Amino acid sequence: GKIISNNKAKYKFFLDISDLAQHMFVCGVTGTGKSNFIQHFLLNFTQHHDLPFLLTEFKGEYQFLQKKIKNLLIIKPGENFSINIFDPEGADPEVHAERVFQIFESGGLLEGVEYSPQMERAFVDILNKICPKPENRNWEAFKQISEKYGAENRDLMYKKSVTAVQNRIRRYSLGTLKNVFVKKSGLAVKELFDHKVLLDLSSIIRLGGEKEDALFFLNMILKYLWDKNIGIGSKDYEGIKHITIVEDAQYFAPEELSSRTKLSSYLEDIALLLRGTGECLITLATRPKISKEILANCGVLVSFQNHMQKDVMQELLNIDEEQKEYLSMLQRGQCIIRVNSIEKPFLLITPY
Repeated sequence: GKIISNNKAKYKFFLDISDLAQHMFVCGVTGTGKSNFIQHFLLNFTQHHDLPFLLTEFKGEYQFLQKKIKNLLIIKPGENFSINIFDPEGADPEVHAERVFQIFESGGLLEGVEYSPQMERAFVDILNKICPKPENRNWEAFKQISEKYGAENRDLMYKKSVTAVQNRIRRYSLGTLKNVFVKKSGLAVKELFDHKVLLDLSSIIRLGGEKEDALFFLNMILKYLWDKNIGIGSKDYEGIKHITIVEDAQYFAPEELSSRTKLSSYLEDIALLLRGTGECLITLATRPKISKEILANCGVLVSFQNHMQKDVMQELLNIDEEQKEYLSMLQRGQCIIRVNSIEKPFLLITPY
């Protein structure tokens, strides 16, 4: 974009890749330029850097990029891609089992189930019988092993809890969502992170899934991203190696998550712990009502027109009280941007 000075667009601005390594958050009400900003960012970035990225969206606003970005893969869960949640893909099977349970819990998929520590242990025990053995990594084995596990326990409430969990999970093995969670062929999940990928989660909704199902799917994908980065570690760090971009981040790492549960989302973990491995996280939201851990770990903050939680954006952008009022007056395509390596925030006009 161009920096606005004295009400005129004067100087071209390019973000340095070293600034991007500190993560970025983009905020603004619908229709003011967030997605357009990222579209232009990707077009510009891919002209200068040949790095893999994962872009997650719901609305189909990025599909046209396949004609403009070479070798961009469009992944549609249930249509041309699926995952096997029981397959650790090289990670420790017991750790994988624990994390699958945590993803279910943090995603709200166990809400309404009579929860107990015993139920958690039972669920993880069942997963521990499935994940280590390739022949057990399927829904039929899950059904058989969980039924056997339930039959061996005599406590009635315990049985009811296990049955309730089975019913919640069974929807992924039957009906329209089966095509999302039954791995057939194609890329392994970890192979996605070697390519430029657009992950279109709207296919899950079209198949009859809900927001929680899309959240579960994305968290599973991010779990494998976490495993790959942790396996590599921060040795021989040479800057950004992969970019993860998440539209509508308020669904995947809401501010309320950390307040209502001790669990964190994988987006939070990536923001906090994977920077040193070469992972860059870019999140977009209509307002800054996302995890404070993500916001606190962003070196680049961009705000288009915004009317809500302006006090939060004032603090993040490091602007004064008078400048805060400009957040509501920004025109379409205009944004206030703060970069850690630049002393003061400034006004930018982006192509729209």
